[in-house]
Formats: sequence, C-alpha cells, structure tokens
Amino acid sequence: MQLPKITKYLNFQDISKLYPTRTTQTIGVGNNSGEKLGLIEWRSGWRRYVFVTLASEALTLDSDCLKDITAVIDELMKERKKV
Repeated sequence: MQLPKITKYLNFQDISKLYPTRTTQTIGVGNNSGEKLGLIEWRSGWRRYVFVTLASEALTLDSDCLKDITAVIDELMKERKKV
C-alpha cells in the first residue's frame, strides 16, 4: 500500500518503524488538523487488521471516515493474503 494516504478528513502513515519487534504493519491514523486518532494494527486474536482508538473518551467518526478506515484495512488484508 502506498502511504502516506490522505483523504478528505483523515491521513494515514506507516509508523511500523516505531514498533521494531512487530512483523506486521502499523498505520497511524490522524485527522487533517494534526490530531492523532488511533492505529490500524494486526490483532492475532482477530486474525486481521483492526482500528484501535487512542482517545481516552469516545471517538466520534462519521460514515465517510469509517469508510476511509475500512478501505485501508481492506487493502492491508489483500496484501497480507498475497503473501
């Protein structure tokens, strides 16, 4: 997947280098105002990539933001299945 990826409201960056012991990609998710919202990371119990919020309170996202996050997760899953 080509990163960084910027959508209307969100941006996605590969931050895997911050987690050198992980063997899967970790993607940082932020809004276009610079606020960090969460991570897309591999969860072995789920056997897939998931979005994990960094907010200490409930995070509110609209359907466009959820679609963007889902699209990135779907791309990561496609790449993983190729391997």
